[in-house]
Amino acid sequence: MTGRRQALLLAAALLLSATSAFHMTGLGMIAPLVADPPGGWNYVRIFEMLWIGPAFAWAIVAVIWVMAALRPAVVSRPVVLVTALIPLGFAAALFVVVGFAFPGPWMLIAASVTAIAAKR
Repeated sequence: MTGRRQALLLAAALLLSATSAFHMTGLGMIAPLVADPPGGWNYVRIFEMLWIGPAFAWAIVAVIWVMAALRPAVVSRPVVLVTALIPLGFAAALFVVVGFAFPGPWMLIAASVTAIAAKR
C-alpha cells in the first residue's frame, strides 16, 4: 500500500472514530425524550442501547481500517470495502430519519468514501 493510500485510510478511520465520539455525545438527550413511558417499559435503557450500538459498530470498523492501513497483508481490500457499507447504511437511515441538514450522515459518508478511495 502506498503512503498516500495508507494516509487516506487512516484519515477515514480517524473521521469515523470522531463520528462515533460525536454520536456518543448525544446519549444524554435520550432520557428526556422518552421520559414517563407508557406501560411501565424502561424505554430509556432500550434507547440507550440502540444509541450505543451504532457508535460501537463504527468504532470497530475504524479499528479494522487502521489495521488495513498498518498491516495491509492482514486485512484485505474486500474487507475494507464491505466494512465501508456499515457506515453508509447508517447514513442512509439517518437521512431518512433526521434529514440532510444534520452533519452525522455526512461524516459517515465522508469516512466511507475516503476508505473506498484508499483501497481502489
